[in-house]
Parts: sequence; C-alpha cells; structure tokens
Amino acid sequence: MFHDVTKPAVDGECEKCDTPVFKRREDDNEISVRTRLMNYYRDTSPLIGYYHAHKKLVSIDGMGGIEDVAASVRSALA
Repeated sequence: MFHDVTKPAVDGECEKCDTPVFKRREDDNEISVRTRLMNYYRDTSPLIGYYHAHKKLVSIDGMGGIEDVAASVRSALA
C-alpha cells in the first residue's frame, strides 16, 4: 500500500506484484477525502444511533483474522 510518504522503490511499479501500472486515482486527494468523510458523518453515521435504539446494531471487531471476522458477520446475519 502506498501514499505520499511511502512510495514504491521503483517509481510507478508495485514491488509485490511487479506490475508496471501504478497510478493515482484522480479523486485521491485531500479535498475528495474531506468530502467523503463529511458525507459519511452527515448521511451515514446518524444510522448508528437509529439502529442502536431499535436494538438492530451489531458491532463486529474487524481487526481479527479473516475467518474470524467472516464468522462474526455470518453469525450477525443469521
């Protein structure tokens, strides 16, 4: 994974998959990220309170292993 501080050793090339295609998305900039975060806080985060109040909110720790997280999601959806 790369960003402005951690860049590939060879410009434009991924060390993991050796692909010569390494491009930055047009919307990968500070203004776009700020806009997406503001949209999240305005439009999506209020749903947390709504679903919590209706006892339909399930929190899942996404920092576990893939299989553990997948099992937690499957259990929550059952």
